[in-house]
Amino acid sequence: RRDRESPLRSIWNCETPARRRQPVLSVERKARCILSDHLTTDFLPEIVVSDLDYDHLTRLAAAAQYRLPEIATQLSSELERAVVVAEAAMPDDVVRLGSAITFRTNDGPPREGVLVLPVDANISKGLVSILTPVGTALLGLRQGQSISFMALNGHRCRLSVLAVRSPVR
Repeated sequence: RRDRESPLRSIWNCETPARRRQPVLSVERKARCILSDHLTTDFLPEIVVSDLDYDHLTRLAAAAQYRLPEIATQLSSELERAVVVAEAAMPDDVVRLGSAITFRTNDGPPREGVLVLPVDANISKGLVSILTPVGTALLGLRQGQSISFMALNGHRCRLSVLAVRSPVR
């Protein structure tokens, strides 16, 4: 009898190709993710992360592993499946740290936020931490892309990116 992982952990522990460094975006790649009970989830969209964000967020996920293990595992899994590009080659319509985003969860109203590090997070001001299920789901998506994720309350949510404004660097 095999050990079962929590559904939250299973969703984000997808078997995907190792990270690749590419100067430009490729055609959307889809990865299949299998839950521990053998049900197939939605296809995951290709995500893009800058080399600077990749290095910073990899260290952040490792540091958060003991305090927030499920979120840290989600972030690590997203980084593992990301296409990593040079900071200068990052497209403007990709969500990254500092991006202002308009997004929708499920069929709710559009919400606006800025993706930030946990130290800068303040949900009442629209500053969404990367170490939240929504923040991790947003990372690397392009305008028009959607992804399913498991919220902290255990409900499955669908997040769609409506608009991205790149950060001033």
